[in-house]
Amino acid sequence: MPPPSHEARWDDRAAARRATPHETARVVETYSETFVASVPAPPVSGRVIRDLATRGFKVAILSNWPLAATIDRFVEEAGWREHLVGVFVSQRIGTIKPHPAIFEHAASALGVPPGGILHVGDDWAADVVGAVRAGWRAAYLRNRQGEIRRVADPRHRALHNWVARAVGLRHRAARPQRPIPC
Repeated sequence: MPPPSHEARWDDRAAARRATPHETARVVETYSETFVASVPAPPVSGRVIRDLATRGFKVAILSNWPLAATIDRFVEEAGWREHLVGVFVSQRIGTIKPHPAIFEHAASALGVPPGGILHVGDDWAADVVGAVRAGWRAAYLRNRQGEIRRVADPRHRALHNWVARAVGLRHRAARPQRPIPC
């Protein structure tokens, strides 16, 4: 079968018909294996996850990554699985952040009311705006490994400061902000 022309629009269903399930599984496996080998987890992340879990916090991952298998493999390779109470990936849930449904799904699965969750993320629109709109508290990692910015409830200042110190990030407290209207 010839490949589509360069001018053709991408069509997931048509592409799926061109590959067998075995070929698709092999591509996902190869991609996941390569990603995990190429992007090691920063050691400090594992320490923070372990320390928070040891202190009794429910620690979970909420990811927009398109391949849940890659996130699962990354979590296993990093050694985080035993410290996490959940790994929520958009591919499994059927929607992406900032849609409220992904946050509602995670909160329900965790058994924690939205106001009791602090979401730490590196994408302002998806992570911070999405979390705040869903009633969660949020911390923003600027430049991923750079600066952490406090954007939520001052009652979590001690946890926020601890996370910032634990990961060696500079942090700047922002004035508490009201949830962004939907």
